[in-house]
Amino acid sequence: MAFNGIGYYSIKAHESYRFDGWHWPDGSDHGAQYFSAHPLEPDGKLVITEQNKIRGSDGRTYYGFRVTNEGPNDVHYSVQGGGFVNGFDVQTGSGIVFLGNDEDHGAQFCSANPLDPDVKMVMTGEGKLRLHKDQIGYVSGAVNEPNVGIPFSVQGGGFTNGFNNVQFFTIKSGESYRLDGWSWPDGSDHGAQYFSADPSDEFDSLWITEQNKTLGPDGRYYYGFRVTNNHVNGGDFVNGFSVQGGGFE
Repeated sequence: MAFNGIGYYSIKAHESYRFDGWHWPDGSDHGAQYFSAHPLEPDGKLVITEQNKIRGSDGRTYYGFRVTNEGPNDVHYSVQGGGFVNGFDVQTGSGIVFLGNDEDHGAQFCSANPLDPDVKMVMTGEGKLRLHKDQIGYVSGAVNEPNVGIPFSVQGGGFTNGFNNVQFFTIKSGESYRLDGWSWPDGSDHGAQYFSADPSDEFDSLWITEQNKTLGPDGRYYYGFRVTNNHVNGGDFVNGFSVQGGGFE
């Protein structure tokens, strides 16, 4: 279930901190969840990274994320986010999740689900991989805190009110850049949104490591994200992609 307007917090321009310890009142596990920051004043670009999950020794499940204000202004914000459509929870030794018969399921989010207590699984990125014959895999990276090996599964799912095939861009292998300034035609707030890249070419893997949201001085809400081309074969390639994503259940 999507959540919005949670709390009233402040963050200075160029400040960055982790906001951990979020949980439901009964401490229950709600599967993969996404957390975002909603700016309440103009001109503070809030960048979200490091989604995380921990299974506490008290039996409760906790979530968290990192928020960074790229400025130029100090702002207040509330927390928003939610869960996913057609959720999955799979064991994978390769870091790649294939859904159904390896077909394309649009934008998907992957999260690490710790199976042992007191180890925090922190996501470093999510992505989408196109292999031969249009075989699609979903990739993710995670680190644990503290640095100990534990079993974990990969949870995630799709989005509500999804968008697909938005514009067309190119990116070189090894290149990374931000695509900011996305807004709806009327500039309205669409809550937490996740943006992803859909690779057009075989053996291309496009990673997403940052999401951001800004309230502009014009009263419009703007979204953005960072895409990185981690081509399977390395080398010197120029690959294409369109933008896809959506909101939360």
